[in-house]
Amino acid sequence: MAAAPDFCEREGALLQFMGDPAFSRMEERDLPALVDACLARGQALAGGWVGREPIGALASLGYEVRRTSGLAPGSRPGFCLCAMTRALPGGEKGGTVELYVGEVARKRAALLASGVEVGEEEFEQLHLAHELYHALEFSDGPLTVDAVPRVRVRGLLGARPRAVARSSELAAHAFARRVTSSALLPSWIDATFLLAEGSLERQTLLDELALARKILGT
Repeated sequence: MAAAPDFCEREGALLQFMGDPAFSRMEERDLPALVDACLARGQALAGGWVGREPIGALASLGYEVRRTSGLAPGSRPGFCLCAMTRALPGGEKGGTVELYVGEVARKRAALLASGVEVGEEEFEQLHLAHELYHALEFSDGPLTVDAVPRVRVRGLLGARPRAVARSSELAAHAFARRVTSSALLPSWIDATFLLAEGSLERQTLLDELALARKILGT
């Protein structure tokens, strides 16, 4: 199995937006600004956390990390939930982070089979740093969808601005990469995983990458 082709962080971010059911109806002119805002938010927030051990950082915010063996609920080909952050209800500080170690191992195994060397601890740290972003988002606000531009989505009544839920994931990816100083883009890891599991055809990825580059002008 071969790994995903190389692409830059902006291109990878837009590839992930393509998974939104409404993507084909989004105004392409709005997308570069949204991508850049999401990445900038994650990168800026990472500044104060670079080099911090994610479990300790989460504990400082009142979040407990729980290592759960086996696969995550709803696990299936093409879907890999490695971790989940839940804030306490009622505006209380803190919460829990479930780390599904079976899912982390599954994704890492797919990377190794594709010729991508990544250590077990390094891989877990990348996912926990991603969840640290969500914990910060829940603790201090505002939520990413409320802090980045909306995109116009075409419908029967014309184009209307809409928040894109995946904005938070893009910001968390940028944050995690910088906090851990990872050489691997989380979006590239995801693409390689999907290719390895057979949930994504290489030609489909190449076509989507060509569209992302057209939209971004890269």
